[in-house]
Amino acid sequence: MFNNKTRNQHYVSQVEQKLNCIDPSVDKKNRRIYKFESLNRDAQEYKICIEDGVKIEKNLTFNDLYSLEIFDDGTRDNFEKYFCKLEEKIESLTNEVLSSNHLQKSILLTLFNAKIMNVIRNPYCILSTINTYSFLSDFIPTDEYLKKYFNKINAMNPNENLLLELDINSEQYKKWLKIIFYMVVPIQLNNGKILNFSTEVIHNIFNPENMCIAINLATHDKEVCLLSDRGHVDWSAALQCSGFGYEFNLTKNAFIHFIFIENNLDNLSKFMHIPADTLANMKKNGIHKLDQPWQKINKCENDDGVFSSYNSRVMYQCYRYFYAADKIFLK
Repeated sequence: MFNNKTRNQHYVSQVEQKLNCIDPSVDKKNRRIYKFESLNRDAQEYKICIEDGVKIEKNLTFNDLYSLEIFDDGTRDNFEKYFCKLEEKIESLTNEVLSSNHLQKSILLTLFNAKIMNVIRNPYCILSTINTYSFLSDFIPTDEYLKKYFNKINAMNPNENLLLELDINSEQYKKWLKIIFYMVVPIQLNNGKILNFSTEVIHNIFNPENMCIAINLATHDKEVCLLSDRGHVDWSAALQCSGFGYEFNLTKNAFIHFIFIENNLDNLSKFMHIPADTLANMKKNGIHKLDQPWQKINKCENDDGVFSSYNSRVMYQCYRYFYAADKIFLK
């Protein structure tokens, strides 16, 4: 599963770029997307990089970004096949999310899993990924086959130019690869069972006992939404409580917004208006959490203000570049 010839390794998948490209009907090798460079994020100043767009095939990639070892025959050990297993579902899952009024929880969780992996594997999110998932870098697989590949991370001599480009050191790079390893590679336990860390993390996040969840889907018939080189928009800093939030581009005309708030009354009272007397009565009656059924998606259609706000957040939070299916967009 680890060995292949893929040198050009995408950190935002081609399928997600296709869903935002200028013309998805053209041959795969010729699909293009408009690329913009942020010049001043506070003033929203930017420039288009190439007037007719850049080819998706070579866009949002680094050579051997995830390669653990490179061999003389041109093959390398990396995570490409594991990433592909996530990526091959994205387009169909996206279509189901956009077309369904009664979405199965499993579909949304699978899509969120693929999208959150885009954050974890994104080279411009390395430090935040380490801060969030650093506990994973201390584990060592007991399975001999997996241990062989995991140990290659420790033996690596990372490319110095890549480290300079990403503004990280060798140890941070290796920690990051170890986190990716555990999040994408199924781990066989001593009892024979298979553990998927990412699945466990996602189910914990979507457990209503732990989190109150709000999900909003925005679509537009005419306007386009942007795609960030970071693969997401982080909403966590905007919350005045213990929680976190993500926004993900789905297609050139749709994005999805998730907010997760830790499910306890004191925390929730910072996020939503709960009158003091109501809060006191709830606690007096032994209520410390909110009962929440599986949350349906709240849909917003053709709202220029919503699209403008989202695009502004992408432009502000991108590392350096953002992308679109059109040269003109709301901001």
